[in-house]
Amino acid sequence: MAIRGKSTRPKYNHAESVNTLFDKISAAAQTDPLGSEWLERLKPAALRKVAGWTKSVDAYLVGLAAAGHVSGVELGELRASAALCTDSDATWSEFFYPLAWTACVAVVTLACRAISMDWWFIAAMLGLTAAAGATWASRRPWLQPGNSANLGRWERPFVMGVCALLVPMLTVIITLAVGMAAQSFSIHRFNIDRMAFAADPQGFPMLRAFARKNFDVDVVLGDSNDSWASTTVNLPSSSVASMSLSPGYCELSMYRDNVLRSFEPAGKPNQTLWIQGVMMHEFGHCLDGLRDLPNFGEHAVKVHSIAPIDAKGVSDVQSYLAATEENTTKIWREALADTFAVGYWRLVAPGEAESLAASLRRRRSNAAQGDSTHATMCWIDQAMHSIPPVSEKDLFTWADHQRSVALCAINKPGKRISAFVKLKEYVARLSIADNH
Repeated sequence: MAIRGKSTRPKYNHAESVNTLFDKISAAAQTDPLGSEWLERLKPAALRKVAGWTKSVDAYLVGLAAAGHVSGVELGELRASAALCTDSDATWSEFFYPLAWTACVAVVTLACRAISMDWWFIAAMLGLTAAAGATWASRRPWLQPGNSANLGRWERPFVMGVCALLVPMLTVIITLAVGMAAQSFSIHRFNIDRMAFAADPQGFPMLRAFARKNFDVDVVLGDSNDSWASTTVNLPSSSVASMSLSPGYCELSMYRDNVLRSFEPAGKPNQTLWIQGVMMHEFGHCLDGLRDLPNFGEHAVKVHSIAPIDAKGVSDVQSYLAATEENTTKIWREALADTFAVGYWRLVAPGEAESLAASLRRRRSNAAQGDSTHATMCWIDQAMHSIPPVSEKDLFTWADHQRSVALCAINKPGKRISAFVKLKEYVARLSIADNH
């Protein structure tokens, strides 16, 4: 009776199996002197388990049978012996090469489509792809020494050289072609969305009329040249909606479909009012900064949109801009913008304001796990529980007052921040959904 847990199958010996196989083939192919020489060159590759050697042997055996050197029975026996041999061991290269190639193509794509011309960087990437192409060619089974009877001495280096030239060329050409096609298609979709948004009476025309009527501010809608990249390409500082302050006007960059995809309301509130709230949030940023910056020829700046904890160090435009990069000022500004949006909902849709504000609060609560500059939940609560604004013209003054009186803490982060927290905040900043 066999003992359980122990196999009676003999242990595989690769060298012994290969030697046995080649002895049998040599005995059967005595009438083929050229084949014997080729077998001698192939045998070392078989012992090293070079990928594809068993296929070369099988093709040779089929050729022997077709030439009449072995019978059908002998062919079957030889194939059975070959089946007992291992072709090649699975190596880390089988896993590593696809990942390395993917990374290489990704870097070339980024260099060609998203980074300005840095020839040293591009040359390094092309050198890497050339090395990758030559390495790929050198590992092809049909280019391995001894795997082909017709392989000339010069053919292997020639094919490797051609691949070293063609792979970088094809990588760049394909990257540029696919990148331009994808970009054109994305811009086309953006333009369709923009035209619909600009024509919708409850879309951008509403904001433009609201801004002119109540605050005498001109707001323009950015086109694909101004707004496509900032609302679509997932890079730091990008956002599905943002507003920039320019001399004499504010420019809204907004991709409505992307807002509803990546900054969709939690729950099922009115989507038209949600989009209007996003626009009001951005317009709140415009009004908040409008008071602070000087005109040309002036130098004094104000600090209404700077957090009180940061305002003490502001004396000119340079120090003002430095203060805007502080997380405390960022959340101070987000607090005003969210309060402005909630106040707008309470004015125009008092019956739905609670669900819209609750949806915004949940979005901010989720974002706060990785991005503290959007953790405005306290100010949203303040805006919902306070007396609502009297009118649209009073909305900004009301929002500014609510921000100032809210008992919401804004603290400077500690000097020592763990690497994990820094990584978490960096990843959060890369999210195009919550950067507004």
